[in-house]
Amino acid sequence: MSKISIRALKKEDKKALWEWRNDIYFNTLLEQDAPRWEKHSIWFDKIYHAPITRIGIATIGPLRVGSVITNDANEINLFLKPQYCNKNLLDELKISAYDFFTFQAIK
Repeated sequence: MSKISIRALKKEDKKALWEWRNDIYFNTLLEQDAPRWEKHSIWFDKIYHAPITRIGIATIGPLRVGSVITNDANEINLFLKPQYCNKNLLDELKISAYDFFTFQAIK
């Protein structure tokens, strides 16, 4: 089993998140067009400093494989890069996200 870890969002993740949001396969799931860099940059800066929004980057070793985000206690959004979606990683991502957000809540 691959071991997915989740780490806190870093400023260096801005470009990777933008690339993921602009992935052609990911965009087929969205009801809106992918954001341009300027719009994404504003969004990122806003959520990076937002006290109630928490984002984690899912990794397997040094590879960024997805993200998890929440802005309230009732909803967690999970994202795996398309190339990792068919590798049976979703259950592991759910567990890692739960652990990450639980730890964040008690800090």
